Amino acid sequence: MMPAPVSLRRLPLVSLVLLSLTGCAFLETALAPAPPQVAAPAPAPAPVQQAVQPAALPKAPPPPKPKPSAAAVAEPGIEKPILVGKSAAELSQILGMPSEEIEAAPGKVWRYQSRACSLDVHLFFDVARGDFYALEYRNALDNDKAAAESCVNRLRKDHQSASAKTSG
Repeated sequence: MMPAPVSLRRLPLVSLVLLSLTGCAFLETALAPAPPQVAAPAPAPAPVQQAVQPAALPKAPPPPKPKPSAAAVAEPGIEKPILVGKSAAELSQILGMPSEEIEAAPGKVWRYQSRACSLDVHLFFDVARGDFYALEYRNALDNDKAAAESCVNRLRKDHQSASAKTSG
């Protein structure tokens, strides 16, 4: 067998050199820093406008009010008091002083008792107003809301009667 001519023996070497140079050229373009981008001039700020009020949406009709049970209806001549949100002083004016005051951290419970019922009023301290305010009230014996309303009316009537006797 005859040796390959010199030019054929150099072909792999020449190919390798050409591939290396091509790779270097590629790397130079890939690693070259990108030309600096010129930022477009910033748009002029829009003039300050006053806030536009959104169009008023039509109001939904109010939900129907539930009919109170017979026990929750106030007795004739007695207006149904609203206890939630009342201060301790306001509660005393409406129902009188409680029969018992129970510490129940973070608040306290005022328990009112009459011959007919027992009512717990839960008070919590309002830092902004600096006093205790009623958050909820319930029948002390069970959680019956109608019985609680009836008891509030009974206690209020008893307090008004006692106040009338002492002042008159």
